Amino acid sequence: MNRGGKGDHRNFVHPKVPKPITIAGKLGKDAKHYQEKAVQAAIEESQR
Repeated sequence: MNRGGKGDHRNFVHPKVPKPITIAGKLGKDAKHYQEKAVQAAIEESQR
């Protein structure tokens, strides 16, 4: 769920993942490599 953010930052939360993921950058732009890794880790954690 996108919880909004300040400026070009967006915070995503999931009930099964304790820590929110913050993605910086404008909508429609590619995420940075480290941001993709954080999202992948959160997906894996939510499936446990």
